Amino acid sequence: MSASRKSIGVVITTVADWANCIRLLTSLVVSSELPDDIVIVNNSSSTPLQKELAQAPVRVRAIEAGAGLNMAFARDIGWRELSTDICVFVDDDNVFEAATIAHLRRAFSDPGTWAAAPVAILGTSDVIWCAGVERGRWLGHTRFLCAGRLREDADIPQNSLEFPNCFAVRREALEALHGFDHARFPMHFSEAEFFKRFRLAGFGAVHVVGTSAVRHLQRNAPQTGQGEMLRVALHGGSQRLRDTAAARVRFFRLYAKQPERLTLLGLGVPGWLLAVALRTFGSEGDLRLKLRVVGSLVRGTVDGFARLTPSSPVRTRA
Repeated sequence: MSASRKSIGVVITTVADWANCIRLLTSLVVSSELPDDIVIVNNSSSTPLQKELAQAPVRVRAIEAGAGLNMAFARDIGWRELSTDICVFVDDDNVFEAATIAHLRRAFSDPGTWAAAPVAILGTSDVIWCAGVERGRWLGHTRFLCAGRLREDADIPQNSLEFPNCFAVRREALEALHGFDHARFPMHFSEAEFFKRFRLAGFGAVHVVGTSAVRHLQRNAPQTGQGEMLRVALHGGSQRLRDTAAARVRFFRLYAKQPERLTLLGLGVPGWLLAVALRTFGSEGDLRLKLRVVGSLVRGTVDGFARLTPSSPVRTRA
């Protein structure tokens, strides 16, 4: 490898979804450039993936983290397992387009780029799910840039404050920041908190590589509060709902400054909770599920105000 060519590794986080992992790995096989290393971090404590590796279409290592919903912990395990210059983090419900790895590697040829991300496309469509993130200054509303726009018509931003789902970071930055805050932000707001510290440390914004993309196959339509919370309830249960609400409060408690802190916590958080509750109760579906969703969000919000660190211990490997 030439001195100027940056090595690049991929960290795939999953909860024993081998079908998703195979689909993602297959997309890497047909890439114009293969990554130099690939690690799958499995957060299931009951279904190991080691025996499945023989079916993998490319050389890959699996690590059994067993940390349940704590995907930030899985990411930390993954990047520390790699030795590459660049670490790409990707959730298992994605596939890479053929040129994405090559374009991400090229982005880091600029010494001023410390993080980069591909555009996220909705499933097999040409509609953008996320090309960047903005968050309202006073109420904290999160907006995905270009969401719902056709890819060919969208004005892709050059930079973003943060990025979800799939992004790449230089190893030096990960080491300087000691990775993700997996104790306080196990899943939701994990990327927001990491990239907040990233910017505060002087590493700048995330460079959006508009010529590269991943396809987020679990997402078939732009998200709404109602749809997202019901999906979370069905796939992650009440604990994930509580974490969703608590993380929002903790993020603003940690990083918002006055006078924004007052409006974010006093108006933004209750307003978000009320809006989600109204959309949930106004939708079709089982009333008991709706009550569980809203109850879990309320409990999570209270927990976020009561504790900066969750009361339950972080699950780690033995």
